[in-house]
Amino acid sequence: MNTVALIIVFNHNYEANIQKLEQIYENRFKNIWYTIPFYEGAHQNVIPVYENSHYFQSFIATALDRIKHLSFSHYIFIADDLYLNPKINECNYQDYFKLDSDHAFISNFFPLNDSKESRPYRLYPPYWPGLEYAIDFELKKKGFEGQNLLPSYERAIQALSKNGVTFNPLIRKRFLLPIKLKFGKGCIREMYYRLKISLSNIRFLFKKTKIKYPLVGGYSDILILPNKKLNDFIMHAKCFATLDLFVEIALPSALLYNYNKISTEDNLDLKTVTYWNKNGNEIEIQHRRSLNSLNENFPADTLYIHPVKLSKWKN
Repeated sequence: MNTVALIIVFNHNYEANIQKLEQIYENRFKNIWYTIPFYEGAHQNVIPVYENSHYFQSFIATALDRIKHLSFSHYIFIADDLYLNPKINECNYQDYFKLDSDHAFISNFFPLNDSKESRPYRLYPPYWPGLEYAIDFELKKKGFEGQNLLPSYERAIQALSKNGVTFNPLIRKRFLLPIKLKFGKGCIREMYYRLKISLSNIRFLFKKTKIKYPLVGGYSDILILPNKKLNDFIMHAKCFATLDLFVEIALPSALLYNYNKISTEDNLDLKTVTYWNKNGNEIEIQHRRSLNSLNENFPADTLYIHPVKLSKWKN
């Protein structure tokens, strides 16, 4: 069995970053592939994909279909703008992510109706736009013939339960109608956006809101799969893409349906750093957009930094 495959997932057709990514990872991983939407170039290790990037679980499924016959011990998927600690390589990744041959990894997963959850980034918590995808999710979508390929309602609940998630379909209105009176500097702008979101979700005001099928959420820009149950995972990911289920619900849900041993950031020794909105400027300023500086001065206590927009950085 081969050691590990590193698959770098592009959400946009920006092949100019391939050279930089090769320089970052080629001495650390022997087996590297890229998934790039609507790719027409000449790189032999690029896997073209042709779906909507909001549902990039299909990118992952396509890549697995392409290389699963090579029987790697694990398949590491990272976003093209996620920068792994330079010390992580194909020989030691299992130690960093606390994996064995049965373990999978995802940054985190959470019940969709947990009012204390703040991940992924929520500007007006507990409101999270991804939740609307789960509410609108229907197995009986016209033209979809894969209902029997996904777990039954009961089996999905059991799978989530085995991973410590108690599924509750009821969603409170404050998850969808983030109206909140605030006063002080900048509050008028915030109240405007809160009201705008609430008006767009006015349909949820006058009825109980429930999720019709057991699902979870999770931050999904890094995913590690063991060489087990790949075919079921691939099929579930493809079904969710066909049904237009947002990736940060589709990937963690498909993962929990198929694996009982899952490591998350909460289990690891190193922290993760994720910048949102304009906060990413901090790291660009600190390193003057020099990848050499970032590589040489990468914080020892950090597993990865996301995002690092390589198109803005110099070698």
